[in-house]
Amino acid sequence: MRLAAARRPIECDPAGGVFLPPDEASVATRNGIIIPKVNRFPDGRVSMGSLHHVDDVLIWRVAVLEAGAFDVHLAVGSIARQAGAAFVVSSPVASLEGRTWLTEHYSKPTRRAVGRLRLPAGTCEVSLRVTAVPNGSFSDIHGIWLVPAGGCAAAS
Repeated sequence: MRLAAARRPIECDPAGGVFLPPDEASVATRNGIIIPKVNRFPDGRVSMGSLHHVDDVLIWRVAVLEAGAFDVHLAVGSIARQAGAAFVVSSPVASLEGRTWLTEHYSKPTRRAVGRLRLPAGTCEVSLRVTAVPNGSFSDIHGIWLVPAGGCAAAS
């Protein structure tokens, strides 16, 4: 598997949570050909698109100040053929599975809670791996929020 250059860690504080923007992710693919692209919209939003294959993965380096559980909120934009694709969000100590959902368009995301993930203290990787693309295309990723479990939700 090919991995793009690592980026600086995004700081994650259990008291406040963190946003993982799509354009801060490293991209890895099974075949070594990196084609996902960053889409930039006129209103300043950003998404990662063109994920088409099982094992395409987005990876963020996160600096976690204190180990803990985080509720994972994912924002995706999907047209009909992108809905229902499967993914796994992972840390070094836990993972959760989910499926994408239909929105108005890949450029019009909606945000949903998709599960809970434990993160260890220190710098670690959080990844979103494509595990199934039944219709040949994965939803555009508009970001992941890691919100301290039991804390208040971050603004979208």
